[in-house]
Amino acid sequence: MAEQIRTKIPTLYKEAIKWKLLYSIDQHGLSLKTLYSNIKHAGPCVMAITTENDEVFGAFTSEPFDPTVSKNYYGSGLSFIWKLNEQGNIDFYQAINSNQYYMLADKHFIAMGGGNGKFGFYLNENLIDGYISPCMTYNYDRDITESENFECYGLEIWGFEF
Repeated sequence: MAEQIRTKIPTLYKEAIKWKLLYSIDQHGLSLKTLYSNIKHAGPCVMAITTENDEVFGAFTSEPFDPTVSKNYYGSGLSFIWKLNEQGNIDFYQAINSNQYYMLADKHFIAMGGGNGKFGFYLNENLIDGYISPCMTYNYDRDITESENFECYGLEIWGFEF
């Protein structure tokens, strides 16, 4: 999966010698505060989520999730959402510049995308409850997961080392 994702990230990060695990539920527990602390100065990141139905999806974030950056959306159109499809390939959903709702961090949640009354992707502060919904920010208009609501069984965030 990492090699497929590497093809879509900005050129500078394709040159990273190593991807470093910054946060994992397995290693760091279910704590949004710890997640924020571990990724605070990381720069762009790759997030991977596994749901209760063994679906795998995630995002490339142009900046780390950080609630102190802005009370509003931030980030850039370099961000994207991805999904591992049934054939073992990655489907990519790029920002389509219909709005600038790239990413949002709050003390109670993290989210990406929006513009239709819901976030494109949302994960509650408990890092278990989430939903993913078609949105105007990223190029997907169908369900990425079997159900809009999902339970997060696995979450990892990776940074880049040069």
